[in-house]
Amino acid sequence: MTEISSPLWLGKQDREDSPLALRWHNKVTRLSPSAQPGTCLIGFPCDLGVRKSKGRHGAAKGPEAIRRALANLAWHLDKPVYDAGNLDCEWFELSKAQADLGTMVADILAKKHFPIVLGGGQELAFGCYQGLDKQLPASAKIGVINFDTHFDIRSDQDGGSSGSQFYQIMKHAKEHQRELQYLCLGVSQISNSQALFQRAKAFQVKYKYDTELHWNNIDVVKAVIKSFINEMDAIYISVDLAVLPAYIAPGVSAPAAYGMPLELLEHLILTVKKHGQSKLKLADISEYNPNFDQDNRTANVAARLISQLAK
Repeated sequence: MTEISSPLWLGKQDREDSPLALRWHNKVTRLSPSAQPGTCLIGFPCDLGVRKSKGRHGAAKGPEAIRRALANLAWHLDKPVYDAGNLDCEWFELSKAQADLGTMVADILAKKHFPIVLGGGQELAFGCYQGLDKQLPASAKIGVINFDTHFDIRSDQDGGSSGSQFYQIMKHAKEHQRELQYLCLGVSQISNSQALFQRAKAFQVKYKYDTELHWNNIDVVKAVIKSFINEMDAIYISVDLAVLPAYIAPGVSAPAAYGMPLELLEHLILTVKKHGQSKLKLADISEYNPNFDQDNRTANVAARLISQLAK
């Protein structure tokens, strides 16, 4: 396993002399081999894939900035949260960084933890999947739910990028005879070419447009999610923060002109978590770029979503 760094968890201390006046920085501890099962954070400080996709550079700084936002959140969990540190990957070849992340995720899953990977670019998804694939029996059906305006199923002929990771996942599953389904929620028609829609059809990708994700259509969307989960043995959630409107999440690699509302995104994440509690094995938050954030808006959104995902 690649050596990891140990980030500092620092935050304000409440004056109340009470064990209930705690924040995340009071509770998060470094992962140890004997730690009881809990949520485990992994930093993927890499935007090699973003650069190859010609996105805005800076996502490599995301994990540390997200941790700073998490540090001051009030603590309301009843299970432990650990920090496995950052993968040392920024100067590696992208495929090596993804493979190393896969090794790390597999090791953490083997210890019965729930990994949440902090990006970094969404190229991390292929690494996350490799780790999950290693830890599941060959017969297990994997469902990938991606909240994103892009399918991210472009060709990987150039070695992959932040726009090809779900194509790589589907190709890997096919080559290894793994039954896999991919559901993309928030697809923007004007952000995906006809060629990508054609590829999505060929791979039987399930999706909902960004324009379909509103409260008047919530029962239909939730029915799609629940039906998807029912057919799977294991669920992996990937959240590209750029699925949110740019005014909510300005600090991303590729801001969305339309996007889906934050309250709806959170509701759907909680729907997956509740309906697929025993099946949800892995999650990530990706594409956060501190270089373009305003008043830490995007970091605070990421922290809020992570607090909802933790279990």
